[in-house]
This record gives sequence, structure tokens and C-alpha cells, in this order.
Amino acid sequence: MTLKILLLCLVTISWVACHGPGGHGGHGGGGGFHGGGYHGGHGRRPWGHGHWGDRRDPGWRPDGHHGHHDHREPKPDEPRPDPKSPDPSRPQVNFIVHEPQGLEVWIIQQPEITSFGIELYVNKDSRETGAYCDLCANTTEVTYGKLFIDNQDVLVKKGDTLSYYAWIGRGGQFTRSGLQTLVVTESIVTQCDCGTSNIEDIDIRINDDSDKRTGREAIFTRKAGQSPRVGFTTTEATDPDKIRKEYREDMISECDIDPEQCQTSKAEAKTDRAIQDPHREIVILEDIVEHMKRGSCSPKVSNQLVLLRQAPFAANGDGDLMNFVRSYVGISAELQSLGEGIVRVIPANPGVGQGVVFEMGSYADKQRILYHVRDNELKHIVDYDLTENSY
Repeated sequence: MTLKILLLCLVTISWVACHGPGGHGGHGGGGGFHGGGYHGGHGRRPWGHGHWGDRRDPGWRPDGHHGHHDHREPKPDEPRPDPKSPDPSRPQVNFIVHEPQGLEVWIIQQPEITSFGIELYVNKDSRETGAYCDLCANTTEVTYGKLFIDNQDVLVKKGDTLSYYAWIGRGGQFTRSGLQTLVVTESIVTQCDCGTSNIEDIDIRINDDSDKRTGREAIFTRKAGQSPRVGFTTTEATDPDKIRKEYREDMISECDIDPEQCQTSKAEAKTDRAIQDPHREIVILEDIVEHMKRGSCSPKVSNQLVLLRQAPFAANGDGDLMNFVRSYVGISAELQSLGEGIVRVIPANPGVGQGVVFEMGSYADKQRILYHVRDNELKHIVDYDLTENSY
């Protein structure tokens, strides 16, 4: 009899352990995502074209619905991504900071991407309780091959730390990147003075005399959704390279210019001021020489600079490909000027993978653009001579 009682006790204890409170994990009474915990409300921060859910809700999405996280551990035989390799599914996020106020953010549009959103925090930890984003916006409009977000209310200055998440929409599905940080440097700050400049155009390219200009055109921009002013004329262009030249202030997020004042492009004026500074030119050349001394001996010397380790958007011929490369490179006035000296683009061969090789007009220009690439920390651009591939 005693034995039967002991067995009955063991069975009862086993049943309680398996089916008692908390035995069906995730269906218990509060604290879980489907219990009394986080199914938060809507409308804490507006998007440009939508709305946010409560950012305390781990499942909020930029379309206002609630997503579900996949916490499944990968199987041992599943491939794992290489953390050192660029992820083509998460495009690089680019920033331009306006002084005294304003911020522009964009990514290169890829065929499968339908929307882009940014969740940005300035000098704060997004993981802190009650931390609200300084910029929460999204867009579905494509402008010159970019998904572009423009906000003139954000206050950002040199030295600030930007913490952000990028939201990428593909069809009706949204993915959120991991937390990224960026310290604002002078290379991404533009002062919106737009002053008149009569500086003569100077070309520092060594052996390319095919693109000397005798005068300077005034270039005016019209932002998306803005009506042309009286007296403002436009010309139709179909070649992507010509479009970029005519509207390149839009490409680098410059301020709107009043055509009545016939002001020159601030970006070009800034480039000329940088070029006319002999001390800066000496510093750049000295750095180039020192870098070449430290570098390993290359088996070949060419004018080709690359590898741009970034898959281009759908390109219809070399014109679109050239436009993509110049747009990607031209994040500063000096890089934009050097980008105009790119003479040829070459689609990647199987040995290179997804990327583009482009050729400069001279070896000196190649070293100049490599200097500015290092200075601006463009990790996806490397010296083609240091790769094992060849054409």
C-alpha cells in the first residue's frame, strides 16, 4: 500500500511540473508579447507617409502593424553570413548635415526595395526607457536612383553621435537593421550660404585636356514637389549622366538657389576653394607618398580604381553605371570633382563579384581619389591594383 501511495505522488508531481502554471511557455498570464505585455498602441511618432507604433513595442513596424520576431536558432548545417562582408540586402545609409539646421538621409535604390525608413537618435541611447527618436520618417519616392528623406527641423552639428536603425521595405515586408552609429564629421556637413562666387574654374587633372571649360554655368535646382518659378526654364534630358550634371546640387543635397540672383553652385565654389588652397594640396600629396611607401609592392600599376564593392541598381548601359558610380563616390565637394574625371566604368567579372571597376584619367588622380576615400571612410572602395583580379 505504501508503494502505491509513493507512485501516485510521483505521477502527481510529474503532471504538475509539465502542465502547471508556466508549463505552456508563452501562453501564460502577462509579461509575454501575447499576454499582458507589449502590444502597444499607435501614433507616438509620425512617418512621412505613415505612422509609428509605440516604440516600446518590440514588434512595431513602419506600416503601423505588429510584426513577429523569429528567435529560432539556425541549424548547424545552415550557412551563416560573414560579418566582414558587405550585406547587399542592407544598403549603405548616407547622411548630409545642413548648417545651421536640417538633415538629409538616403540609400541607393535597388530593384527589390520599395521603401526606406530611418529611426534616428542624436546623442542618446535608443535603448533607454523613454528615448524618443529625433527623426522617424520613411519614403517610397525614388529621386535620381535614391530613396531620399529630407527633414529641415532636425538639429545636428559636427561632433554629434547619430544612432540609427534603417528600415527597408520589400513589397509588404519590412526589415530593421541592427543599431548603427556615426560621428558627424566635417565631410558630411554643408553650410547653406549659397553666396555668389566669381572664382575662375581650375582643373587639376594632369593629362586630361578634353573637358576644359571657359566659363561657368549657373545651376539651379527644384526640389521634389516644388513648382517652377516664373522665368525658370528646364530642358529635357534622357542621358543619366547629363541629368546628373544638370541637377548635381540635388544629388549632394545642396540648398535651393534663387535663379533671380544668378548664383553659382555652392558645391563647385567650395571645390574651387579647396583646390586653390596650396597647403591642403601639399598635405594631400605628402599623405599619398607616405601611404605608397607603407603599402606593399603591387605586381601591376594601372589607372583603375576600385573595387566598388556595392551592387549597382538596375543599369541600362554604361551611362547608368557611370551615374551610379559618381553618385556613390560624390559625398564631398572634392570627391565630386574627382568623380567627374572618371573616364570609364567596367561591369564586374565573375572573379570580382557584385561591384564595379572604374578608371581614372591619370595615376595621380587615382591616388587623389584613394586619399579622399580613406579620409571619408568609404569602406566599399579599394585600390584595384591590390586585388587579385584583372581585366
